[in-house]
Amino acid sequence: MGSTCYWAVLTSGTNGDDIIANDLPGGGRPSVTLAEGQDFETKRCGTWKLQ
Repeated sequence: MGSTCYWAVLTSGTNGDDIIANDLPGGGRPSVTLAEGQDFETKRCGTWKLQ
């Protein structure tokens, strides 16, 4: 991962218009928690692992 990685937690059904949380992590292993009614979008971050 690197500075081109982007992730966002979005309210489901808003077509990406309602961002709950997002980040451009500079490295490491980011952790994201989702709740019911939320969608997850990621770009250029590699593989995520469900825990």
